[in-house]
Amino acid sequence: MGVSLFAESIAAHSVILQVAVFGLLGVVAILGLIAVVTPKHFARIADRGSQWVDTSRFLQRLDEPVNLDRHVLRYSRFFGIAVLLSAVFLCWVFLHYIVS
Repeated sequence: MGVSLFAESIAAHSVILQVAVFGLLGVVAILGLIAVVTPKHFARIADRGSQWVDTSRFLQRLDEPVNLDRHVLRYSRFFGIAVLLSAVFLCWVFLHYIVS
């Protein structure tokens, strides 16, 4: 029973991957058709797509350190229990669905 659920999950992911790949190929084909039929429109699309996006401010905010020690140390028992329960649950899922 566990193997069939795993196989169904892989099949569902395979279908999603196929849809994504064929969707991307469709977009590329449409862009190729636009390039052949109307080069001016394709040049406009290429200009729009090649605009520079400045991410320095956003990335600078991500580089700032976040001090979590105060919160983790205050609730260390809660976080410890959460980590232990998560590990036990993941072991149970692995043994129940993947191994058997």
